[in-house]
Formats: sequence, C-alpha cells, structure tokens
Amino acid sequence: MRRVAILIGITIILIGSGFLSIQLSRGSSSGTLPGVNVQTINPEASVLIPTPTKGALFMGIVVLLGGAIVSMGAGLAAIFWFLNRQVSSAKALPNQGFSLAPASASPNGLMMSLAQHRVITIAVVIVIFLGAAVTAALLGLFSAH
Repeated sequence: MRRVAILIGITIILIGSGFLSIQLSRGSSSGTLPGVNVQTINPEASVLIPTPTKGALFMGIVVLLGGAIVSMGAGLAAIFWFLNRQVSSAKALPNQGFSLAPASASPNGLMMSLAQHRVITIAVVIVIFLGAAVTAALLGLFSAH
C-alpha cells in the first residue's frame, strides 16, 4: 500500500511539473512568474512545440530502439532455449563422473579428453599462452625500464 501511495505521489508531481512547464512557456514575454522569461518562440528551437521534422526524427529513433530491443530479446530467447535444450538432454543421460585429476586414465577424465580431441588440446595451449602473455604485459615485463 505504501509503494502505491509513493507511486501516485510521484505521478502527481510529474504531471504537475509538466503542466507548470507548459503554462510558463505559453506566458507573455515577461513570464507568468517573476524572473521567468520565454527564451524563444521559434518552433525549431522550442522543446515544447513539435514540428514535422522533430516528429519524424522522434519516430525514427523510437522504431530503431524498439527494433533493437526486440531483436536482442529474440536473440537472448534463442540462446536460452538452446542452452535449456542442452541441459535437458544432459539430464536425460545416465550419471557419469568426471575426474580432473591429471593422472586419471578413466574415459571421463581430463587427460583422456585432451588426448582424444586434438582441437581441445590446441585451444587449451593457446589460452595458456595468451594468459601468460597478458599477465606478462600487465606486469610490465615488455616495457623498457
């Protein structure tokens, strides 16, 4: 109940301030309040007077951003669907242990996987070399002292 009251209060404040802004912009050159002056009556320079150009630009931005949000949502939905499908198929398989011990000769061990799949071995070696190079660069080993 308290959140609803806060939301209603914020809404009333925003509507009131928007109404006040419009009333002040339509006032005379001296303004309706002391010290408030209308700075321009040129519709191209005013933020309150829409023109066809401003309307077209606004709609273009709305369509562009809406399309970007929808396409990102669809991409994320596809990624999560694919990952969920893989998890479901992995859960359906019988339970198999996996050993990370380097000396393990079991078929589900890390070393057996590296021995059977050369691409994984090459990728692991490349990642280790890149990690070592980035660490050396961050430590300043390549810079002249």
